[in-house]
Amino acid sequence: MYPLEKIEEELKLHVKHGIVHGLIHSDDVPLYGSTGVELNPDKLIKLHQLVKRYYLTMAWSHTTLASVLLAEKKYNRLATKIAEIIEDEHQDWWGAQVGLETGSRRLAKALMPGKAAPFKIEDWWDVVEETLGVMHDIKLIPALTVIIGLPGETEDDVMETIELLDRIRPYRSLVVPMFYVPMNHIRPRRMVGPLSITYCLNTLS
Repeated sequence: MYPLEKIEEELKLHVKHGIVHGLIHSDDVPLYGSTGVELNPDKLIKLHQLVKRYYLTMAWSHTTLASVLLAEKKYNRLATKIAEIIEDEHQDWWGAQVGLETGSRRLAKALMPGKAAPFKIEDWWDVVEETLGVMHDIKLIPALTVIIGLPGETEDDVMETIELLDRIRPYRSLVVPMFYVPMNHIRPRRMVGPLSITYCLNTLS
């Protein structure tokens, strides 16, 4: 975790060279200063106040659905408070990349059981929909990655993902389908790719 003093030195350097738009880069920005999934509201507020002191517009590189929902539900509407810092006369929305990955609750439980922590992965659909509702309200627009061809994926899993995508249509987002690329020992036994990509693209059209 970079201390605020180090971040401020980098911001000063950027502004000196004319850079006044940027993003905070982390695999999950709301976890800045956290202990596990216990958020640190004071550090998060100070971080965003600091960045907006130097940048006209800002965004997040990445966040998880669960951490945004946690911030809003368990920390006195912390996500809303951060939005109130970010959104001003220079910007009225902000963005972040968010991994939705799959709508299949079976695959979610098998492949990413910690994705919803501290919420239950069995409630994945509820976490997704409730978080996107929060993001919609605070004008945080997610680029939602959806992985096609996950190991063990079946046509039923694909259909469940499509059903979830249909459910989240009312919320602002950019849905980004992408093929599963093995980068370790996990290999897909078979690809449902053509079916998956056809359904995904039809759903987005």
